[in-house]
Amino acid sequence: MNDEMMMCKLVVYGLVQGVGFRPYVAELGRQLNIRGTVKNVGGIVHILACANRKVIEDFSYRLSSFDGKNEALPGARVDRINTFPLSWEEYTMQSGNPDDFVIAPSGPEADRIRILPADVATCERCAKELTDPDDRRYHHPFISCVSCGPRYSIMERVPYDRESLTMKIFPFCPQCRKEYRELHNIRRHAQTIACKDCGPKLFLYTLQNGKVQRTDSKRSDDALLQEAAKALKEGKILAIKNVGGYHFAFDPYNQEAAMRLRQFKDRERKPFAILFPDIDLIEQYGEVSALEKELLHSPQRPIVLIKKRTIPKGQSFTPGVCDNSSRIGAMLPCDPVQILLMERTGPLVMTSGNLGGEPIVTDDDHMLSYLREDGIDMILGNDRPIYNGLDDSVLQVIAPGETQQVQIIRRARGYVPEPVFLETSLEQDTFAAGGDLKAVFALGRETAVYLSGHYGDLMDYRALTKRREGTDHMEELLGITPESYVCDLHPGYVSVQETKNRGEERVTRIQHHYAHIASVMAEHNLRNVLGFAFDGTGYGTDQAVWGGECLLCTMEGFDRVGQLSYVALTGGDAAARNARQVAYCYGLSAMEQGCLTREEVPFREEAFAPLVEAARKNALQTVQTSSMGRLFDAVAAILELGYDNSYEGECPQLVQAAAEAYLEERNNAGDFTQEKDLYQSLLSAKECLTFPVEVRKGQDPETPVLQGDTDHLIADLIRRKNAGEAAGKLALEFHAAIARLASSMADMVLSRGNKVQGIALSGGSMNNRLLLGLLYEALGDKGLPVYTNEKVPCGDGGIALGQMYLMTR
Repeated sequence: MNDEMMMCKLVVYGLVQGVGFRPYVAELGRQLNIRGTVKNVGGIVHILACANRKVIEDFSYRLSSFDGKNEALPGARVDRINTFPLSWEEYTMQSGNPDDFVIAPSGPEADRIRILPADVATCERCAKELTDPDDRRYHHPFISCVSCGPRYSIMERVPYDRESLTMKIFPFCPQCRKEYRELHNIRRHAQTIACKDCGPKLFLYTLQNGKVQRTDSKRSDDALLQEAAKALKEGKILAIKNVGGYHFAFDPYNQEAAMRLRQFKDRERKPFAILFPDIDLIEQYGEVSALEKELLHSPQRPIVLIKKRTIPKGQSFTPGVCDNSSRIGAMLPCDPVQILLMERTGPLVMTSGNLGGEPIVTDDDHMLSYLREDGIDMILGNDRPIYNGLDDSVLQVIAPGETQQVQIIRRARGYVPEPVFLETSLEQDTFAAGGDLKAVFALGRETAVYLSGHYGDLMDYRALTKRREGTDHMEELLGITPESYVCDLHPGYVSVQETKNRGEERVTRIQHHYAHIASVMAEHNLRNVLGFAFDGTGYGTDQAVWGGECLLCTMEGFDRVGQLSYVALTGGDAAARNARQVAYCYGLSAMEQGCLTREEVPFREEAFAPLVEAARKNALQTVQTSSMGRLFDAVAAILELGYDNSYEGECPQLVQAAAEAYLEERNNAGDFTQEKDLYQSLLSAKECLTFPVEVRKGQDPETPVLQGDTDHLIADLIRRKNAGEAAGKLALEFHAAIARLASSMADMVLSRGNKVQGIALSGGSMNNRLLLGLLYEALGDKGLPVYTNEKVPCGDGGIALGQMYLMTR
């Protein structure tokens, strides 16, 4: 039976375009004496094969072994192979009956689920050639092969062929054409193949006497790179065009450059990411675990948040880089331009090339508008167009349970447009709008959910315009025309209005925190959970501002069974920035509940105090909020750790940093058990049981929503701070108190007989490693598994997945 001749069609699904899969298939077919063809179709691969049955079974088995880590073809991943037997007539008609195994022209056939290739960092082989003086691509700034280089960022349409990419404007030279066709060559059918003779070119823009001057690579790429490196060493700010868009770069030891860029970007204190030449240097500045090393070296080349080391004065980065953070956002070079710069400069600040609120800049003319006296000093660009702009992805390693796991903070270059697959299916092609901040939309078909990159704040018209363009292009690439739409509940969201304009009669509205929890349900194939959604803001069904929520969630809907107690917060959106004013509102609430005297309310002497009280009294610009983010803001101000949020989440991060610093100090003294028992040790420590934690039944007998009491918690915090207790100690105990409060609330909800598959944790506050670990420990004794996001951000960058999941059946 195994010796009989077999003709068949193999349809291969997975990450099989832009990774050298067709050349590999053709060469494997020749080795096995199979006749046939391989070609790209949409986002998949079709193979026609003729050989005896045993050989074809072996052929199919070898192809199915690709898991994204196979050394033979590192980037390829085969999800499944569907095999269809063919008659001799069908085989010859479709294949042309070749004498060998050949790569056929790409086909126009439509495919339902497309897996498009994400951008891949420069591989080791190309990096070695790049630095080899004897190689013909020595110091070629655009070196790539079948295993690496730009992919999604340069795709205009499918399939992934040269004529579908922005590389189509660079015709092959004779040598590159030979390599493109040559058997066993690492650039055989590499769609980005090029060299110094036929590929993209670098250029420099500088400002001289108020006039823009362009220098192109007639002086050689090396000369331009050397001039750029010299400028960086002199303290200049450069815009550098990389794979996903422009970065702003400067010397991390230069305080003047740091302050100039902060002023230009309107980025007062948010830490900058650092590009390092190698792991060894990263380890001089931060503590790097084995998993963090793996992430830093991964093909996605993300920014990884690592713990900062204490560096002697004079050797550390200038304070304007990341002085206010306990972490360093570290990254390794992702493309040849970055590799070549690292040879000449050492570490560089490498931050998104944009101004506050707008998406990353990809257009050369747009960047030219920033070349001015009060802006950047030089542009190192190139003439390879970017079609799909993408920021750097940002990850951190957390250890909330017994094992380490990766948490995605921003899912962008290297991950987009890879889909997240669901266990349930959509009935119609669907568009999920996500939210307005960290704006990410999603397109869905059947079980595949494709999330976009980040578009920033949609209140910025530039971000909104890019999102509109990105939506249209992604629909075209994926062949998806939405028939249904889903968006947030907030009536004032730009994303909501945009979605309604696209399909008014076909829009489903999903409450913000329900979508957060549903994103966890989607990742772990859950149908009903008890969820804790902690974040800064979200529009509630009672028109209040939610953010500290305990929800019973099913696929059909949710019940709000618990919340942080409401506080009347005055000041509108400005209140999210002014932590003093937030703390004053929390103090007034505690006073009104009899927990504080007026003399104990903090910030009562501030100029805003009488205005706040008048607004509260007359219900002007005042909202009821249960926000965890605002509670952390209040704690930051009370503990004198921070008084305003110059960027989202700054004050909560300062509370976390103070708690972690105190914890490290105590760990060094041997006071707490370390590693996996740390959180258990903390929650059982006498000093972490001191804050009052009370969960009260709600006022409404029909729907008794449990109330997590923050008034007594805030009152006790104020008194103990005034008595001289250390801010770090109180910050640590506050974290433990929140975990104990969630545990008490979960006990009360579950005691009512509610049956769930597990406990889900989501929302932007879950980026707090300490809080998440304590919650895992506190909730882990309920006899239920605890889940959080692993494939998408737990913040607003992940809610589109939750919205989409709730549309499945």
